[in-house]
Amino acid sequence: MVEYLNGESFLKEKERLLELSKSDQKFWYHTRPCTYHTVTVMNNETHIYWGSHTHKPRYNNGLFFTKHAESGITYDKKAKTVKFWYGKHPATLLITHFEESFRTERWKSMINHVFKHYFGVAYANAVVKGKINTPDDYANFFSKKTLMFKGIDPQAILKCLYIKKDLYINLIDIAHMLQIAKDPLAVADWLTCNSNDYYNTHIYNKAMALDIKIDYNDYDNEVKRIMNEYELKNKKFYGEASMLPF
Repeated sequence: MVEYLNGESFLKEKERLLELSKSDQKFWYHTRPCTYHTVTVMNNETHIYWGSHTHKPRYNNGLFFTKHAESGITYDKKAKTVKFWYGKHPATLLITHFEESFRTERWKSMINHVFKHYFGVAYANAVVKGKINTPDDYANFFSKKTLMFKGIDPQAILKCLYIKKDLYINLIDIAHMLQIAKDPLAVADWLTCNSNDYYNTHIYNKAMALDIKIDYNDYDNEVKRIMNEYELKNKKFYGEASMLPF
């Protein structure tokens, strides 16, 4: 049985349009055609399918709609595996319903929203296999299974999960900050007190280019040191006439 999570209004509108005379259908098609979007879930004995579809109007001696799948998630109940349709990242509403189905909100409600909304196929497979049930499990997953956080101390990631919820920080920026930290455990504390300064992503890029670590307990002096070392390296590598914008 198919359940509409979004798009029931389309079904009513579609029914209304198809009941019009062909002349009125043609008039609508050539004046105000509209592509509709639906999100559905179908649950049977072996699988659960979450799908996002577009319904585009066509006219050929009468109005009809062509259905196209945009993205989706398939959960195999027996194998306990998850696949994304066409290798595409699923639509937001599909992710929300998936998370609700596996009750991840029980522990995700406690963490920063940037981590809360992370969703990848490896994560989804870990969830359905019961391997992620707490923030600690989540931090270990990031440390072991994600490229950007791989090898970083799970405890340092765990602290970052609890950065205040309304602070928006890109995951890749957090990963870079942890990678270049002399003490990764100090990153979350620094972010909590200096959230407005985290946008200095060029500092992280320079530190990674120089392959040096930052002491976040002495951040201002560290920034000066990095800028000086980068300027020297830049002149040595590119010459005095370097026109690089950074």
